[in-house]
Amino acid sequence: MRRSSAAAAFLLATGLTVGARAEAPSEPARPATIAHEILELESAAADVTPEMYALLDGLLDEAKALGLPPKAASPAQARDALTRIDQLLTRHGFAAPSWGQVETLRDALNPTQIDKSKAGALARYHNDRRAAYIKDHPSAAFHFFDSDSGSFLYMAIGEVTGLPISIMERPGAGAFQGNHHFIRYRLENGAPFYWDVVAGDEQRGVDAAIALDRNMTLGYARWTRANAWLRVASYRRATADFEAAVKLAPANAGVFNGFAWMLATCPDPLYRNGDYAVSYARIATQLAPANPAYEDTLAAALAATGQFAAARAAEQSAIKERGVTGDGADEYHHRAKLYGDGEPYLAARREEQIARDYCEQFSESPRATLQCPAP
Repeated sequence: MRRSSAAAAFLLATGLTVGARAEAPSEPARPATIAHEILELESAAADVTPEMYALLDGLLDEAKALGLPPKAASPAQARDALTRIDQLLTRHGFAAPSWGQVETLRDALNPTQIDKSKAGALARYHNDRRAAYIKDHPSAAFHFFDSDSGSFLYMAIGEVTGLPISIMERPGAGAFQGNHHFIRYRLENGAPFYWDVVAGDEQRGVDAAIALDRNMTLGYARWTRANAWLRVASYRRATADFEAAVKLAPANAGVFNGFAWMLATCPDPLYRNGDYAVSYARIATQLAPANPAYEDTLAAALAATGQFAAARAAEQSAIKERGVTGDGADEYHHRAKLYGDGEPYLAARREEQIARDYCEQFSESPRATLQCPAP
């Protein structure tokens, strides 16, 4: 594919390939839902336990027992079916977090205990429809999910029940920096009904959203795993996952932006290539032109090729779009000054040390989930 040919050449030059993962012996056959495939991908970078698979399988069995109709003639019928799925997840302690961040499906299937004070806050944050359960079970183990991990669960339930649902993605733009995922339910007449899995209610604001097919969804999962490798400074594995992601999800701006950022700022020169970074960053800004974070990446890529005047102009544009009081504005100004002084952005060296500290900290914890391979 043309868009990934540069990365293919780069990987060939560095001797990197996407290797097949050895099959675990004597494992029982599992349903081939999108959630199972994503968990399998995540298991290479984090500990995915049999209990997590058992929870997922149990949810799917219960969903099949609900007798959900595979067709809905009206939005009200679609709402009823999707509400029943939300209620099923709620009964198993699934809720949107009011603190921290959920990064993987594995995180969502990992039980977390909270105290009564946090239970009160949890009941008030995106969990209005789950408030009664939360208040009645303040000492229960909860499972926190965000828009993508929650959508994966809905998609898997749709696959085993025959519901006509698919995952949608609204790319980050303007003040809305992060991607947001939700569900599209196709009514019997072909009209869409959109469902926000985080709030457990109808989704509003679907402009610029795109539907993700199975390959694109797996591409998104590879991108997520690439970011996990970056946090532990395993650049070889991150590169392999980014390369797979751009092939599977050629319309996902975040995938191209992530790969471009690594190629522009990686502390290991073996994996840093400004020319390829510029190519991917331009694709990201074309796919999502209103996202200043992607223009920030383009600036770093231009600086990596010595185009400092263009890099500074791109950074100033990102600052103007983001606003000087926005999150991370100080880093934007720091990079703009570097480019004005004719220097590339090398803060990734600090990021590498943070990654090592992060890895060491969690490796010493009995709840450690990340494996910490050599780069």
